[in-house]
Amino acid sequence: MASESHGGPAGKLRAVAARLYQRVPSEEQAAGLGIPLSAYRAQAPVPVWPENRTAVLVFQLMSTQWRAGMGGYTGLDYGALREIWQRLHIKRRERDQVFFDLRVLEHAALEAIHDSKD
Repeated sequence: MASESHGGPAGKLRAVAARLYQRVPSEEQAAGLGIPLSAYRAQAPVPVWPENRTAVLVFQLMSTQWRAGMGGYTGLDYGALREIWQRLHIKRRERDQVFFDLRVLEHAALEAIHDSKD
């Protein structure tokens, strides 16, 4: 099963974040690697499991809340979460799991962002 190849729900979250922040090479870079640029654009979308939808939505809404320093992005500013919890009507009993999943997404995105600098 394709979903198992990502290592369960946390693996799926990492795959979603990595795809969102994946750097697509320029035409020149792709040509230099001998890989057609269309190969990057034709990648299959990473499906979001139903149990991860809320976390992915929160992560997308937090996309304007990155903290940055001299070395680039360091993480999300969680100060905006309260507003998001309220606007999405996320129940208090669900917030711990959504926050855990958000951290998985954040970590994977940071890896993708910093890997693209190399």
